[in-house]
Amino acid sequence: MRQSFEPQTETAEVTRHKLTLTMVSDFNRLESMHRDWDTFLDQLAPSPFFLLGLLRTYFSDYGAAKEWRPIAFVMSEGDRLLGLAAFRTADDYVLRRPKLFRSRRVEFLLPDLLSPDFVARQEYLKEFVGRVMPVLFDRLGCQSARMTLPSGSPSALLLRQWGRSRGMTIRSEPGQRHAVLNVVGTWQQYLNSLGRKHVQNCERLERRLDEIGKWDVRCERVDSPAVVERVLEVERNSWKQRFRDDLGRPDDQDLKGILDYYRYSPGSRFCPLVWLLELNGKPVAFASEIRLGGVAYQPKASFDESFSDLSPGKILDMKMFQALFESGSVSRLEFFTFYDYMRQWNPEVRGRETIVIENHGALFKSLLRKKLSRWATAFRRAAGRKRGYAVPREEAP
Repeated sequence: MRQSFEPQTETAEVTRHKLTLTMVSDFNRLESMHRDWDTFLDQLAPSPFFLLGLLRTYFSDYGAAKEWRPIAFVMSEGDRLLGLAAFRTADDYVLRRPKLFRSRRVEFLLPDLLSPDFVARQEYLKEFVGRVMPVLFDRLGCQSARMTLPSGSPSALLLRQWGRSRGMTIRSEPGQRHAVLNVVGTWQQYLNSLGRKHVQNCERLERRLDEIGKWDVRCERVDSPAVVERVLEVERNSWKQRFRDDLGRPDDQDLKGILDYYRYSPGSRFCPLVWLLELNGKPVAFASEIRLGGVAYQPKASFDESFSDLSPGKILDMKMFQALFESGSVSRLEFFTFYDYMRQWNPEVRGRETIVIENHGALFKSLLRKKLSRWATAFRRAAGRKRGYAVPREEAP
């Protein structure tokens, strides 16, 4: 018999062959389980967005939401961490009122743009995926899973193999592409690859800024409320704010999650950076950056719409690229989206893949067992009352 998942459930453990799989729905419990989280994730995480500071933010956001329920799985062998995966589940109904025909779905906790994945030691990845998926479908009663992974992720093949072994429906969908700027060679070589026209256009934009006033570009650690407020000021004045206002969302929650990281990991070397372009003391453009293992990531960037004729984002990008090339410590810069304007940088374009697993048989059985049986019971009760019985005969004491 399946057990329903409730948000207040803290942990559940499955131990076999000295490996323990722990299911956690409370972030404080997850954080306190092991002392070497950052060391483990530093070695194995495909990006810094799997670090606990940002997972905490998403646990908090989805934990407060009515629709989603966050949950994480940890596989360990004694005190040795072997795997981590974080998800969110939600229930859908064919009819909301009354709530009929429930279907439970599961996705990764992190948004698709952050390229989520199973994080595990290579030799234990198959075992980890093979243990997590049955818990999601058999114990938690999920009928469908939608998991967006980086292209080429070994987890994609493992998910397909597991779904086929259970006779489930599996399909693959293309995910949103993203740009990658390979930081190879010198800054001058990179400028030459862009072409003289591009360079002259950037120089012209810089002269326009000189004519207006004093401007500068600098990189700062996101370790104070003052820095956060300057970034949010730019975002509130961006073109994206109109769309958020229409949706009733005053702030970019993903951006706030990244900026809030410093609150949970003060002084951490994973603390995000932010590049700011200020004109006459006013912030007009920003680009966020987090570095891990010689790779820089830029999850968010924006500019003040009232300065759009000056192309402040373009100037900021070029100054940031120059600093990365000259630092000698970064091999590539990864973005989380790809737009046409990015073609001017000569980036590499990478894809993502969405694996959808659906257990139609489980959904059908759930309907028969739960909904139809309730209707049958209600019919028997109604029939019993019509004949003068307080309860149906088979239920009478």
